[in-house]
Amino acid sequence: MAKNPDGGPRRNPYKFYGGIVGVVALGLAVLFMIWGVPLGFSWLIGINAATFGAYGLDKALAGTKRTRIPELVLLGAGLFGGTPAAWAGMQVFKHKRRKGRFMVWYWGTVVVQTVALILWWRM
Repeated sequence: MAKNPDGGPRRNPYKFYGGIVGVVALGLAVLFMIWGVPLGFSWLIGINAATFGAYGLDKALAGTKRTRIPELVLLGAGLFGGTPAAWAGMQVFKHKRRKGRFMVWYWGTVVVQTVALILWWRM
């Protein structure tokens, strides 16, 4: 197997980090459901915790030779419900706040989610 610059095996970072975020989010959601928290809230807790962690990890990996978390994974975590934690992660870790294209996609996600919530609430 080919090696990364950090010496580890070469992995598809989208599958690797996307899988980690998904497993952490799902694991936390199941844990909260076991504790009696309703499904929707459990998922939001899980995906937001995983998203916040992903932003922190990506910031920690910045400036190293290790493979970073792809922006698509960070944005995808937000799309699946982690936009509040994405915003918090950007502020706390001072990460991705100046990247114009990234912020356009982030705010686009926020708009889509806001419209979806308004439409759902009106039903």
